[in-house]
Amino acid sequence: MQIWQSFWYFVWGTIKRLWALLPAFLADPFDIAERWFRVTYQPPDWIFWPLLVLGLLFAAALTYHELRMQKVELEKASLASTTRTVMGPRAKRLYGDDYSVLVNLCEQARSYGHNDDEAIKRDLLHKVDPNVILKRDCTHCGKPRNRAGGCYE
Repeated sequence: MQIWQSFWYFVWGTIKRLWALLPAFLADPFDIAERWFRVTYQPPDWIFWPLLVLGLLFAAALTYHELRMQKVELEKASLASTTRTVMGPRAKRLYGDDYSVLVNLCEQARSYGHNDDEAIKRDLLHKVDPNVILKRDCTHCGKPRNRAGGCYE
């Protein structure tokens, strides 16, 4: 996401939460205490500024939390959509281009520490998308093949 778009989402979310500034803009919140409880209290004149800053901070914190939760939900949805694999009918054998893909995938898996050549070959025979093969779990260690810390540790 671009920085200005992120900044705009943050500013707009803060503007939507300007209700948090109401205590600063109320004429005299202690007027209620005077009327109902007969308590006389004259607040200092400078109280407006700390209430304004606290209200802005509270609105910004609520906006940040909402945007962070949206990001987490998007990541979950993205992860769920990428881990689905569509398996087609099994091929009888691999051909020339398939072998180059197999070698490339096996080398990448080994660079992360996984030795799962047979399972990668089986995935290719079952026509699993090569972009998804390294995201699947290793049959030896159970960790995704594209993450460091695999079978050799």
